[in-house]
Amino acid sequence: MQKTLNIISTILVLIGAALIGGTLGALSSSGLNLPLLISGIVVVVVGFTIMILALVFVKYKKNRSSLKVEYVGTKEETIAKIENFLKQNGFELVQYNDEKVYQSGKGFWVSRKYIKYEITDTELNLEYWIGIGMGSKPGEEMPIDNKFYGLAAKNQVKGYIDTLVALVQNKLTK
Repeated sequence: MQKTLNIISTILVLIGAALIGGTLGALSSSGLNLPLLISGIVVVVVGFTIMILALVFVKYKKNRSSLKVEYVGTKEETIAKIENFLKQNGFELVQYNDEKVYQSGKGFWVSRKYIKYEITDTELNLEYWIGIGMGSKPGEEMPIDNKFYGLAAKNQVKGYIDTLVALVQNKLTK
């Protein structure tokens, strides 16, 4: 839904800009075409309005990879291992919609990578994904798979998860 609205709003803004540009470009030869100029402005405003409404009101669908593993040791020791590992690898606890997750990367030059964990008395539940979006708002979620788009970031997250699992199962000593 978000992607579709972004495409529609971008097309509208481009059409509106072309109308405005065409009107202003022809200004010296044929005079001001006021209806065309107003149409261009309206189309641009509608495009930007759709873009803003989509950013504010459209909730992103959760599209994450998940994994459940048994851990070795106490719950407190495991939490300490996880927290230390995430901190050492540049993850920070952030507010992501209505939940707290760990994020690495800001999304402009470096892809945003996310890890969320919940722990029970015997099991560690992990959710992990990369985010595609603009600004500080959560973007479209992409699970960690073998599809080409975002492959480098996906491979990084996969490496983090593999190491984290080995760490909580005492197969590593970090």
